[in-house]
Amino acid sequence: MYFTIREFLGLDDEFHHIVTGIANCTLAWEAIKSIKATMDRACFMRLADESSPESLIEQHYKIYRSLEQRDQNAAKEAIHLHLIEMVSTLATIATRDTDWFELSK
Repeated sequence: MYFTIREFLGLDDEFHHIVTGIANCTLAWEAIKSIKATMDRACFMRLADESSPESLIEQHYKIYRSLEQRDQNAAKEAIHLHLIEMVSTLATIATRDTDWFELSK
């Protein structure tokens, strides 16, 4: 399975929007949208160096399967691991490429 970065980002948006919609959690979707520009920039620049798109797709699949099976514990764990990887990846990229990120004052 091969996607361009643009295709991947579009599918990624759709996945998050659907999951937060099913959960009826507009706050989660708003939080995702608020960091979207930063995550998209990281994805275009270096995400594949730190987290492969295949790994992210696998994480999304685990989230989907746990939700489909209505397994709350598995869903929480899958979402938690996905968030940890995203934060870790972004921190690595931001530390290495400080000129790409505006620091809050």
